[in-house]
Amino acid sequence: MTQKGIAIQWFIGTEIIKADFDDLDALTQIEQTTEWWEKEKFEAKYRVDSPTLIPQDDGSYQLILEYSKANNPDLVNSDVRWGKAIISFTLGELSGDAEWQDDDDDKCSGVAVWKRLDGPLIGKKRTYKTTKLARDQALFRTLLLGEDKACAITGESTQAALDAAHIIPAAKGGMEVIGNGIILRTDLHRLYDAGVFEINKDGTLTVLEKKGLSRAYKDLLATKKIKEQVISRINEALDIK
Repeated sequence: MTQKGIAIQWFIGTEIIKADFDDLDALTQIEQTTEWWEKEKFEAKYRVDSPTLIPQDDGSYQLILEYSKANNPDLVNSDVRWGKAIISFTLGELSGDAEWQDDDDDKCSGVAVWKRLDGPLIGKKRTYKTTKLARDQALFRTLLLGEDKACAITGESTQAALDAAHIIPAAKGGMEVIGNGIILRTDLHRLYDAGVFEINKDGTLTVLEKKGLSRAYKDLLATKKIKEQVISRINEALDIK
């Protein structure tokens, strides 16, 4: 099952808020969020003060989350910011704006973009500019690393050696959402995209193209099995692919 929630691309990192944004009652029960700083390879887990949901005149909503040092005494990194996040959304919306209001430095305040974790698996074929494509791919990888931490096949955790792989290819409209992706070691990602092997719904792998494939790869793909937790998340994408 695809994890419900949103990802906010703040200036220093990507914050994951796991909650059903179509369930207003659930939003007022949010207790914790997670932020991943890619450059520093740092993960911060925040306890949030009482969330507030404010209906707007146009039918939209604002979700206000407050972050205080007093409520997070274990977060001692000097780069952690304290303040308020104001997330604007309408029910069913796939992306929108989030505003950060910093308690200590107005220069750290500003507006960022949020995206649904549980967006559609397939969309229109994209004609993005290179910069936007790179941003989407970076967010896709960050989201999947937050879920899986390591290669779904080998367990390799060296981040420089890991890629975010689409189950439904981007060329066929596959979207950068966690229900359509897994983390793979870079070499295995290339083999997967080249159609050398496929992922079965029981987590096993089937080699489709053995010609030119080394014995080491044949043995690896024949003996590994992807965890049920990962297969459950990408199950629908495997059906479509």
